[in-house]
Amino acid sequence: MKAPFRYICIAASMAFAISGCASQSNSSIGKVGSSELNKYGQIYTQMIQNELIWSDRLEGKICTLNIHLSEHGNVTEISSIGYEKLCENSEKAVKSVGVFPMPANEELAKKLMEIKLTIAL
Repeated sequence: MKAPFRYICIAASMAFAISGCASQSNSSIGKVGSSELNKYGQIYTQMIQNELIWSDRLEGKICTLNIHLSEHGNVTEISSIGYEKLCENSEKAVKSVGVFPMPANEELAKKLMEIKLTIAL
């Protein structure tokens, strides 16, 4: 069964946050860059959500992932902390996505190369 997230929060280089998370500002990114980061955060959220398999046993559980992407959007490293089974499933979902789209703007792409993702079901 696909996971209906209660909330999911992605923060790339601590520069942005979406979906129920406190916004964080970074003046070096600017308003346009911030909205672009949020756009990519929403895309990544949807891609991971589409791959995440969950069961009722995972309801109420939380996992935080640290995801490292290459400049081309390939997953190079994943680490997690939280409820073990949810973290396992979340890591598998990220690996299933494989390649995440990256913006053409190199500065924005660098901000997306380190992602902190919190999943709560």
